[in-house]
Amino acid sequence: MSRISESSNVSNLFSPSMINMVVGVFDFVISLMMIFKINLYLSLVVVIMLPFYVVLSVYFSSRIKKSVTQMNEDSAIMAGGVFETINSIEEIKILDLKTIQMNKVEKLSKIVKESIVNMNRNLNFYFENFSFMSAFIGTGILYLSGLLIIDHAFTIGSYIAFTGYLSRILGNLQVYSTAGITIQPILVSIRRIQEFLGYGDEGDERDRNLIGGIEKIEFINVSFNYADKREVIRNFNQTIIKGETILILGSNGSGKSTLIKLLLGLYNPSDGQIMLNDVDLTKIKLNDLREKIGVVSQNIHLFKGTILDNILLGSDDSKLSYLNKLIKDYNLDVFLNFENKLDTEIGNGGSNLSGGQKQLIGFLRALVLQKEILILDEPTSALDTAVKECVIDIIKNRSIANITIIISHDPSFYFIDNKIYMNKNFEGMVAK
Repeated sequence: MSRISESSNVSNLFSPSMINMVVGVFDFVISLMMIFKINLYLSLVVVIMLPFYVVLSVYFSSRIKKSVTQMNEDSAIMAGGVFETINSIEEIKILDLKTIQMNKVEKLSKIVKESIVNMNRNLNFYFENFSFMSAFIGTGILYLSGLLIIDHAFTIGSYIAFTGYLSRILGNLQVYSTAGITIQPILVSIRRIQEFLGYGDEGDERDRNLIGGIEKIEFINVSFNYADKREVIRNFNQTIIKGETILILGSNGSGKSTLIKLLLGLYNPSDGQIMLNDVDLTKIKLNDLREKIGVVSQNIHLFKGTILDNILLGSDDSKLSYLNKLIKDYNLDVFLNFENKLDTEIGNGGSNLSGGQKQLIGFLRALVLQKEILILDEPTSALDTAVKECVIDIIKNRSIANITIIISHDPSFYFIDNKIYMNKNFEGMVAK
């Protein structure tokens, strides 16, 4: 996205400073001709000293270009990181990765700030050295002019005219030596990032801790309307206790996914209450809530990094041991058949993975995190038969969570006794 925004800088080609540079060519040539006309001896001294001035200017100009380029690259990386974070904000909330992602963005922001400091340091060095060289040349000309004036070979008026033209020559040389420097307008982007980092926490009003394991979930007369007043859920009642696996069935638009988002704290009920261990969910701190709930959504979001990074999400070595055992027990490595196995780098948005591989990575991620409540939203929709059988086998035979909630139309899950049928008439019926 930052690359697209940089295209607007083409307009700088038609800015007044660029027009002044073109005019400055004539200014430079005319000024050079005039100093030779005023005094040949002083002009030759200037011509001898100018190469040192030009070399110094070009040297610092090169350093400034590099620092500006680095700043733009760092800014682009930061913009990409922020874009990924914003684009996957729902997944980050669900997986309780807010702190990790914010730390990544803050780290990128620090890198950009360091790049800006480095660029400004080079700019300051350049301008200080330019001032020094200009003063050195000016002092030399003043000294030689004074000698000539004493010998009556030069007049004060000629000296004033000579130094006036000399200042124009040096000024134009400075402009040309720094012509390659284009400072990109990233200050606005940095300000936007700082605003993003400064946003208040979405759970600022939640002050209750969720202590101990989750023993019970209660939906009490829960209703939900979207901002456009569209009613999705009305007077839904259900109790789910520890040890249960629930299958939620229903047509599109019947409120299945919305029900899960309410449980995750992404939305608050319009009416009614959701109670976890007899505590109102809207009062529970979101960090506490999401630490205990794992989700495999229909659209698996993959972050920049390896397959292993995307499964573990910064977990410790004990999780890696659990993952390796899970893969070995169910021979899942045959479905992640890459040359570098779990160390394979994931392409942009998972472009080098199939839909089934993405879904399997999301499923393994949820299992490895070992949450107390596990929500599976159409967990087999993109899987082929062999992988689906493995996933269903794991759900059947392993204790993957204290409470498991599955949303699916797949008949393979009909072995689950506890079913919630939801329909567009706003009814939730339970079959046991």
